[in-house]
Amino acid sequence: MHQSWFDPDVQAASRSSTSSGYYNSVPTTHYSVSQAAVQLTRSGQSWNGYQVYNKPVSLSFAFIDNVAASPRGDKGIVGFNSAQQTAALQSLQAWADVANVHFTQASSGARLTFANYTQFANGQQANDQAYAWLPSANRAGGTMWFDYNINNIRAPDKYEYGRQTLTHELGHALGLSHPGSYNSGNGIISYSASASYVEDSRQYTLMSYWSETNTGANFRGHYAVAPLLDDIAAIQRLYGANISTRTGNTVYGFASNSGRDYYSATKSSDALIFSVWDAGGNDTFNFSGYAQNQLINLNAGTFSNVGGLTGNVSIALGVVIENAIAGSGNDTLFGNSAANLLRGNGGGDRLYGYKGNDTLYGDAGNDQLYGGNGNDLLYGGSGYDTLYGENGIDRLYGGENDDTLYGGSGNDLLYGENGNDRLYGGENDDTLYGGNGNDTLYGENGNDRLYGGEHNDILYGGNGNDTLYGENGDDRLYGGGGNNVLYGGNGNDQLFGDSGSDRLEGGAGNDRLYGGGGADKLYGGAGNDVFVFTRASDSLPALRDLLGDFTSGRDKIDLSALDSSAHPLHFVTNFTGRLGEMQMIWDVKTHLTHLSLNLTGDIHPDMTIDIAAHPNARLDFIV
Repeated sequence: MHQSWFDPDVQAASRSSTSSGYYNSVPTTHYSVSQAAVQLTRSGQSWNGYQVYNKPVSLSFAFIDNVAASPRGDKGIVGFNSAQQTAALQSLQAWADVANVHFTQASSGARLTFANYTQFANGQQANDQAYAWLPSANRAGGTMWFDYNINNIRAPDKYEYGRQTLTHELGHALGLSHPGSYNSGNGIISYSASASYVEDSRQYTLMSYWSETNTGANFRGHYAVAPLLDDIAAIQRLYGANISTRTGNTVYGFASNSGRDYYSATKSSDALIFSVWDAGGNDTFNFSGYAQNQLINLNAGTFSNVGGLTGNVSIALGVVIENAIAGSGNDTLFGNSAANLLRGNGGGDRLYGYKGNDTLYGDAGNDQLYGGNGNDLLYGGSGYDTLYGENGIDRLYGGENDDTLYGGSGNDLLYGENGNDRLYGGENDDTLYGGNGNDTLYGENGNDRLYGGEHNDILYGGNGNDTLYGENGDDRLYGGGGNNVLYGGNGNDQLFGDSGSDRLEGGAGNDRLYGGGGADKLYGGAGNDVFVFTRASDSLPALRDLLGDFTSGRDKIDLSALDSSAHPLHFVTNFTGRLGEMQMIWDVKTHLTHLSLNLTGDIHPDMTIDIAAHPNARLDFIV
């Protein structure tokens, strides 16, 4: 008959060993959750029979005090006090939440029994904490025995060892073994000597003897009181998963509506240690009440560092938690493949949406938000934030202060909002809004639309056929590659068409328009505008620019970059082949003035500009 118990005060040893224990090397073999579940159920014993798996069961239980001794021979039997009974009912509920095990209290003939002892059998270790037997048909099967001399047994508080002991022994009574072949007894065993695989620790299973610190976690003296990651998989292997547990929208942590104390926190000193089993709904990890730097991972089978502890929260396999709310520290949040809502709250946070159509809020602090795959919403909030839309059709909102936004791939919408922001559209056809502040917008690849907004902005269209709106303020607009449209808006703006056949409209204010290469159309709009040409290629005879609204006496044509002291620009009636000659001819059919320049010393024009007006040769040119 398998017998199992453990002792918190001394190192445990195999009861069957009369030597000093098993001294092997530190474990190096890793077990997956599924492999650990097999290991924990390796006895094959359950209340449905030997090696019967995934079958629901109904079990009766009782608190007894009417026996003279335990099957081991311990005496001084004492019934459970009210605090113990309350804790035992919580442990029963914890196991029933995750597996198809239905418990009913009985006055007699119960399969599972709870009792205390005060006197040890001869030869037994005097400071055993508790012990239990695996399921069987004999009288010992399913019985659980606890040392009433120990304070935490008499008063099993939340997150303390006595309450974990109850859940641990109940795990045995339901069919779970220790992860390794060890029991409390007369020899000395340890994690390095007796653990058969790396994950044999209380980070993964409360059926283990070994501290969570052996696997990199740290609960700071607290203990789990409900089944952990591997325990959930193991008990579900025996009795099947309970798919009716918490099918609504459940909150875990602060403001929890789970109905379980181990999932609930009410103050910043509360230590949360749990693995969540949840069968449906839109669910939330709310760890907003903690000031420590936290790591919150919403992927099943992973661990989170919550409330100053390490590796203390995990998510059972098959569970989807959609949302996470961090606290006031510098937190890191990882989403999953669902549509996640991640909230950083205070501090400098990092939020990763990964797959799914996610919503990320940086909130206060200097945050970094990564949308990942999917069509995401990113809100920087206050602080100096950096937002990465990454893949998908994303919307990014910088919020307050000076933010940097990267659209990534997809047709994205970027809003700088307040502050002096930098926006990068990335791939595909993006729309960028600078908002308030002196912003810099980069359309990059694709056919983009850029809106400077208030104040003095700089807009770069990049590759593609882009449309740029300077709006208010004294803006600079650069079309880049492609055939672009640039609107200066209000203010004294500078518009650069760059390469391509562009359309530039200065709008209100005294603007400077640079068409660049290609056959451009330039409209100064209201104000005293200057049309600037810096090289012959800006308006070739075959790709000539059109000045569509030139007003003589108000607007200027700046050719000073083409002038030289050796061959100054000057007007002539006909070309003679001398450098610097300029000629204006009015075309009565097109109602355009053709301005031609000879810059190479022959009789053929090297540059021609069409002007929808009659410029004055003395007043309207800067040379």
